[in-house]
Amino acid sequence: MKINEALESIGMNLIEIKIYLYLLKNGPCAKQKVSDENAIVRQTVYEIMNKMFSKGYISYSITEKRKIYSAVPPEILLDRLKEKEEQYNKKTKYQDKNKIRRIKKYKNQ
Repeated sequence: MKINEALESIGMNLIEIKIYLYLLKNGPCAKQKVSDENAIVRQTVYEIMNKMFSKGYISYSITEKRKIYSAVPPEILLDRLKEKEEQYNKKTKYQDKNKIRRIKKYKNQ
């Protein structure tokens, strides 16, 4: 699986992937630098990075009254992907059991 596909599978869109990979490669930096070096409108970068922070894809620290953003380590994102898969599998098994119960109930009527 390619890195972009892996990141998409945990819910990132193309701009989030671009920003995440930039931070991963270049290390901590401010939103302005991300905007300037990736040719993405500043307001878009601000909105996307705020969403990425709330989703747990990036973190920040405050240095000299400025937020400096970093990519969350890939290992943590992989753990999240595994958790999502487990939740999906549990949900699917539960739904399958309910379907079987309904069919059996229908059959016994």
